[in-house]
Amino acid sequence: MGIVGGGFYPHGGVLEVYACILHDGRQLNLRQRVIEFDRSRIDSAAAVTFAIAEPMARWSMRAQGSSFDLDLTYRSAQPAYLFPPFVVAADLPHAASQLQVDTVQHFVQPGQIEGQLRIGGEDIPLALSSFRDRTWGVRSSRPRLHQWYVMHLNDGSQLNLIHQERADGAVMVTHVARMWNDGSVETGVLDSHDLEFDPTSRTLKRATFEGHLAGGGAIAISVTNIGDGVRLLGAGYSEKQGEATGLGVPQEEVWDLTDSNLVASLGRGTIDSPATAHCSWGSDTLTGFGITETAIARNHWRYGAQLH
Repeated sequence: MGIVGGGFYPHGGVLEVYACILHDGRQLNLRQRVIEFDRSRIDSAAAVTFAIAEPMARWSMRAQGSSFDLDLTYRSAQPAYLFPPFVVAADLPHAASQLQVDTVQHFVQPGQIEGQLRIGGEDIPLALSSFRDRTWGVRSSRPRLHQWYVMHLNDGSQLNLIHQERADGAVMVTHVARMWNDGSVETGVLDSHDLEFDPTSRTLKRATFEGHLAGGGAIAISVTNIGDGVRLLGAGYSEKQGEATGLGVPQEEVWDLTDSNLVASLGRGTIDSPATAHCSWGSDTLTGFGITETAIARNHWRYGAQLH
């Protein structure tokens, strides 16, 4: 499992790119920041480069570090699902008025990747299911519970879920939808959830969400973790994300995920893990697989107590 990505931070003119790979109990991280004001130049950082062969359909990407090389092509399998805009009170040092908000747009698109990973002197061919997503806008730093699930379902449709809460359980964002190959969408309402986290790593072990369809009918979604997850701290997802520091020079790390003390220190922030899903959607009973992206803080009123 791995994640390759990047982002432009237009106010500072910074392009930040990364590739994080899980292999043999280790997470290998490669990052680079460069100054770039032209947002079409997604090839400006030499460590991780991207090229759009066909908009919304086919991309190529290359990551070159001292511990691994990665050469991939992504091909979309379905249309992208665009979540409704996320609008929350702005992150300000004082009480925000109703006119001061942070807004984010987010889409996700299932697809397939093909290519090759070279690591430890071995060439590993890759042909895997994948998801591509993009966000733009101002992300709030206040969520203390973050749950984002994207699943390939066995009838060919896709499941998209997001739920975020503040420390006191106040809901910031909540949304669930199912999308079919022809682009048709049915949305639902999430009414309740029950989550279990590993007390040391903070990885989501299992989750259940229940809700209802807007037109009637019940929803029940259960996901179960089936493997280790990528810690997005390795992608630079921290309070320093997008800063114009450490420019030009690629940064690399290798984390031993069999070291429980190290794993405990890497739990802060989001973790993307493989998972299976069972879903009741109205009269349909479905299974699937995909990714859960999750984060939990110690001060969350309900689930923080699960952590060591």
